[in-house]
Amino acid sequence: MIKFFRKIRQKLLSENKFSKYLVYAIGEIVLVVIGILIALYINNQNEIKQAEKRSEALLNEVLLDLEHLISTSNNQLNFYFNKEKIFYHILQDKLTYEDYVNQTFPSLHGATIWYNGGVKRRTAYQNIINELNSIPDKYKSIINELSYIYNNKFNENYRDIIEELSNENRKNRAKNYEWYSYNISNNQNKEMIEFMLNDYRYKNEVKHYATMVGFHESYILRDKIRAQNCYLKIAKILNKSIDNSKLYMDAKKRAMLSGDWTSKQLPGFIAKVYEDESSLRYKTNIDSLTHTFYPITATRVIDDNGTFFEMIETNGELRVEQMGDIIFEKVNK
Repeated sequence: MIKFFRKIRQKLLSENKFSKYLVYAIGEIVLVVIGILIALYINNQNEIKQAEKRSEALLNEVLLDLEHLISTSNNQLNFYFNKEKIFYHILQDKLTYEDYVNQTFPSLHGATIWYNGGVKRRTAYQNIINELNSIPDKYKSIINELSYIYNNKFNENYRDIIEELSNENRKNRAKNYEWYSYNISNNQNKEMIEFMLNDYRYKNEVKHYATMVGFHESYILRDKIRAQNCYLKIAKILNKSIDNSKLYMDAKKRAMLSGDWTSKQLPGFIAKVYEDESSLRYKTNIDSLTHTFYPITATRVIDDNGTFFEMIETNGELRVEQMGDIIFEKVNK
């Protein structure tokens, strides 16, 4: 091809057709430039496709980490659900000696010394940040949202506070109480049970511990909600199907809970629960605010205020218990 163009140029020069030669030369330059631009365009398109493919692979990894965070958050909140029940009964003087002997609540004797430490997996997010310059702009907004999850450490900071507090409580017992070293099971340790039932210092310990747990719960819930929102957006970007069981209450339970609910402990109070696509929300006659329920287990939920609820079905009758012995029953079942 190069020889062909060279022969044309030589022929035009030998025939003294300089003007035609000049036009031809300019045309040849234009063709070369166009060829270069086409090659650059193709190369650029290939780079864009490669960047898209790499970005999608990274976001798929993030999806897995978000699933893990949602699952870990549910486990932590369920652990604290059990703790909150114990705290309430201790601080309201509702426990008896027999409750400790029979271990009415799981880990009753370890209310302020056992903790659940969840860890965020940040590897996938960090991989995206390391390659941020090559990530297409259309993904930047979701990456900004991910930063609110992975760059804040309030959740982990309070996890560390709870861990330290648990260890301090354990050390305090080892230092100050002879019964701590008794080689008998907790439910047979009479002196320990008497301490937990009657010593104001233990109640103070529980109160302080419960306060720290409350702060931790709020940050766990915040991470869970943000993780779910990002999970949905990334799944939509990647055109991936969603496993609703990981995010939402199942449709049967949503239908069972939809309707008006009242409580004998709250005269005049009405909560209207309704489905909003796959979510379950509620409003009350107290204000105009809309709240959302977030599932923790098949029978336990937490709302966006951080209030725990449990669904209990007995002989085909469904009731909902709010932490603090508040029982809701459905109107017009």
